[in-house]
Amino acid sequence: MPDGTLPLRANFPAAAVGFALYGPAEIPTPEDLANFLLIHGCDPSELPALGGKTLNDLFAEVAAGEVRLGLQLIVRHVVSAAVSIRVPTLPVTYHEIKRTFPGGKKQSGRKTWTIRETVRAGEEPAAAAVRGLAEELDFWNRVPFATPSMLVARGTTVHTAPSAAYAGLLSERQIHSFILDLPALPWAEEIIEYQDECGTTITIERFSDSPIGATTAPAMPWLRPSAASSPISNTVNV
Repeated sequence: MPDGTLPLRANFPAAAVGFALYGPAEIPTPEDLANFLLIHGCDPSELPALGGKTLNDLFAEVAAGEVRLGLQLIVRHVVSAAVSIRVPTLPVTYHEIKRTFPGGKKQSGRKTWTIRETVRAGEEPAAAAVRGLAEELDFWNRVPFATPSMLVARGTTVHTAPSAAYAGLLSERQIHSFILDLPALPWAEEIIEYQDECGTTITIERFSDSPIGATTAPAMPWLRPSAASSPISNTVNV
């Protein structure tokens, strides 16, 4: 795009707020992405200032069809599946409480979900929820009494806020929420951590109204993943 123009494609629909969205068809290379950002007032070199993610990270998201970019303040449009794990009989809930980005920056605060997974191009939100639990927590192997059919959809919300990962960008995130109610504790630890595919460390904490002892809840041990099993093999039924 040497002349700075950005072609619109008929197969790339406008967002609900009424402005055009751009994806891999309009932004096919990292150079095009850098040009796109510069044209609309965002310096690509400043992207890592907040969360540590770079231009190449953002381009990978665009190329995979996971995000689209809008022109109003450079809005990053993302569709996510958020899963809240609960043990209603105790009651216990698990919440994300902190993200530590590769650059060392931290984002703290109790979220309403346990994990949140980006929905890939062509993927259903329920399938993304099942995949996220498998990839991030090895959940279906580690918690053998849980099955994908236990996920219950609880609605969809849209949130717009400054991006936690990219300095200077806004994120408009459409979140599909799911509840996963379990009959027992999935693991004994009150706090666990995992690292996502971008190198971000995510901390999850167990919350309850009263202390939980070994005699009040059957804490299930973590199981080693089995190479013969596939925790997302039945996602078509979700």
